[in-house]
Amino acid sequence: MKTDGSFSLSNIRDGSYSIEVQSSCSRCYLKSAITNGLDLVSGSLEISSGASPQIQIVYSSNSSTLSGNVTENDKFPAGSALVVLLPDESSRKTSSRYYKAVTDQNGHFEIQGIAPGRYRAFAWEGIEQAAAGETEFITSGKGEGQAVELDANQKKTVQLALLPLD
Repeated sequence: MKTDGSFSLSNIRDGSYSIEVQSSCSRCYLKSAITNGLDLVSGSLEISSGASPQIQIVYSSNSSTLSGNVTENDKFPAGSALVVLLPDESSRKTSSRYYKAVTDQNGHFEIQGIAPGRYRAFAWEGIEQAAAGETEFITSGKGEGQAVELDANQKKTVQLALLPLD
């Protein structure tokens, strides 16, 4: 990376690519990645011989925070539960729009650096067996999660019921 924040990649084969970037800022999210008017956060980049696209990447610190508690059916706190925020359909191809946390012994969790948008929140038991981040696993409970809509700089609290893995 150069001092002005720019970088270049070489020897990239022709094909379709999605962008994945990371920041050390835990309260930031990837707001946009644009090349030739195309938003790569929700789309893909087509590379063909001789092409050398320039991509402008923007991070924002105007993220949201979601916290809450997870309880078991008997209303006791669910410690070590996996909490997942599944983005709406338009953002499901972007792995940076999936957020995860594990509850503490009191069933409490907090997720920072969330991009504003619409999500469904889920909490599952048995995180060792849970294939966290695998779309099939996350979308298998599509109808059961709690709807959550987050605006920029918003802090929201939810109560989630623990879902069994079976």
